[in-house]
Amino acid sequence: DRVEGLDTMAEFGIAFLMFTIGLEFSIDKLKSIKKEVFVYGAAQVLVTSVTFFVIAFYIFDIAIISAFIISIGLSLSSTAIVLKLLSENKLLHKTYGKNALGVLLFQDIIVIPVLVLITIFSAIGESGTHILQDTIMSAFILSLIFLIGGRYLIVPFLKMIVSTKSDEIFITAILFIVIGVSQLTSSFGFSYSLGAFLAGLAIAKTQYKHQIEADLIPFRDLLLGIFFVTVGLQLDVFFIPANIGHILIILVLVILIKALIIFIIMNIGYRTQTSLKTAIILAQVGEFSFVIFELAKINNLFVDEHLNQLLIIAIIFSMVLTPFVFAKTQVITSWLIRKKDDNDESLLPPFSTIDHVIVCGYGALGKRIVHHLKEANIPYVIIERDHVLVEEGRYNKDHIILGNAAKKKILSRVNIGEARCLVVAIPQEEKMVRIVEQVRSMMPDLPIVAKAASLYQKDFLKAIGKVSIVDELRNTAECILKRLDNIHPKS
Repeated sequence: DRVEGLDTMAEFGIAFLMFTIGLEFSIDKLKSIKKEVFVYGAAQVLVTSVTFFVIAFYIFDIAIISAFIISIGLSLSSTAIVLKLLSENKLLHKTYGKNALGVLLFQDIIVIPVLVLITIFSAIGESGTHILQDTIMSAFILSLIFLIGGRYLIVPFLKMIVSTKSDEIFITAILFIVIGVSQLTSSFGFSYSLGAFLAGLAIAKTQYKHQIEADLIPFRDLLLGIFFVTVGLQLDVFFIPANIGHILIILVLVILIKALIIFIIMNIGYRTQTSLKTAIILAQVGEFSFVIFELAKINNLFVDEHLNQLLIIAIIFSMVLTPFVFAKTQVITSWLIRKKDDNDESLLPPFSTIDHVIVCGYGALGKRIVHHLKEANIPYVIIERDHVLVEEGRYNKDHIILGNAAKKKILSRVNIGEARCLVVAIPQEEKMVRIVEQVRSMMPDLPIVAKAASLYQKDFLKAIGKVSIVDELRNTAECILKRLDNIHPKS
C-alpha cells in the first residue's frame, strides 16, 4: 500500500509539472528560436542519448529497453532549475541563455513521445501490429476530443466560471480540468502526464492563460516540491554511504560526457565562450528523467532497483550542484579559455568610415535607430555582443561587428577617433555605465546620446558631461499626458 500510494503521489506531481509546461508552451516562442530548438536541441538529445545508450547497452550489458530509457533520461537537463537561474540573473537575452532555452524547449517537447513509447513498451507482450493499431486509433480519437473540447468547451466553461467572480471556484475548475483530461488520456492507455500537458496546451490558447498563471504560481511551486519529495522518499538513506564511490563515478562521467557533447554541438555555430557556457549550465540531469524512470518503473520496464537508486541519487547530486556551478560559470570559462572571443581580431571586419555614428546595441531600440540613420544617409557602425543579433544584422546588410563596446580595442576598431557621436542603445544599466565610462576615458569630447531609465542613470550621465540624455521617465509621462488631453471627459 505504501508503494502504491507513493507512486500515486509521484504521478500526481508529474502531471501538474507537465501541466505548467503545457501552459507556458508557445508557438511564437518556438518560432523566435527555432534554430536553437529544432537544430541544436534535436542534435543534443540525439547525440547524447545515442552515446549513453551505447555505453549502457554495449559496455554495461543493460537490457535494450532499460538502456533506451536510461539514455533518454540522462540526455535531459533541468528546465525548472536552469530557467529559474537564467531568469533571476536576467541572462535569457544572452546568446547562451537563448541556446539553453532552445535546448530545454526541445527536451520538454521530446518528453511527450517518450512517455507514449514507454506506454507502448509496457504492452510489449502483445502483437506489435495490434499495439500500433490501438495506439494510432486511440491517439486519433483523443486528438478529435482535444480539438473539439479545446475549441468549443473549455472557453465557454471558463467564461462561466470567471463570471462567478470567485477565486476559489476558478482554481477548483482549473484543477478539475487538469485531473479530468489526465483521467481521460489514462482511459485511452496513455499516461496522466500526457493528459496534463494537453490540458495546459488547451488553456494556453485562451484569454484566461495569464490569470491562470498568476493564480497557480503558488500551487505550481508546491506541487513541484511534492514531486521532488516523492522522489526523495524513494531513496534508501543507507544506500548512499555504501555506494558513494559508484554514485560519484556516475555523477562525474555523466556531467563530463554531457557537457562535452553539448560544447561540441554548440561550437559548430557559436563562439567558443558561448558554447562552453551553454554546456556548463546544461550539464546536469533534470527532473523529467525522474518522470521517465518513474513511469517505466510503474510499467515494470525498469526492474533493476540497485541501478535505479544509483541513477536517481547521481541525478539529484547533479541538480544540487547546478546553482553553485552556475555562479562560477564565468570563472570556469575564463580558466578554460584564456583568450576571450571579444578580443579576437579575426572576428572583426576592417572599418574605415569617418564622421560616422557608432551604435552600441542591435536590439529593438538599436534597430530603429539604424533604420532612421539609413534613411538619412548617415554612415554608421553597430557594435553588438550577441552572436545571433550580429548574424541578423549581417543578413539585413547592416554595418555590424561582433564585440564588447566597453573594450578599448573594439572602440578603436570602429574608428572612434573619427566618429560624429556614439549612441548607447542597450537596456542594461551596468553595461551602459561601463560603455560610457570607457568612451569618455578615450574621447573626452565625443558627443554621447544615451537613454536614462532611472534617476541614477540620469545623474550619472549628467556627471559624465557632453551627454545628450533621453529621459525615458519624463518622455513617457509627457506622452501619456498628451494622450489624456485628447480623451474627452464623459458628459
